[in-house]
Amino acid sequence: MAIAHPELLNMHRWKRTMLQIGSKFPNLRGFAQDPRKRFDLYKYIDGDDTDNSSNKNTSWSIIFVHPGDFTPVCLTELGAAAEMRIEFRNRAIKLIGFSCNDSASHRRWIRDIEYISG
Repeated sequence: MAIAHPELLNMHRWKRTMLQIGSKFPNLRGFAQDPRKRFDLYKYIDGDDTDNSSNKNTSWSIIFVHPGDFTPVCLTELGAAAEMRIEFRNRAIKLIGFSCNDSASHRRWIRDIEYISG
């Protein structure tokens, strides 16, 4: 699962237009939980990423967008998704989470999510 923050993701460009059914989700770029690595949503989904995923050329993804790290509902939602990560991986579905916090916060939050999901 990748978790990124929108500070450098140019979210202001697509805030003006609400997505409709059939709309293409905008490509988001920025830094993920590792601040030394750039994140590119389309590359992550297509399997051209640095997570060593075996899910190359993935056609499905689930994108979680949260108001902030450590919010209770978001934690349990991502924890439940993390518990099912093998099922998602077997179906070549990638999970992606976005929130407004920085990379250090994401790393701490990931530890909490991993603790919740076992």
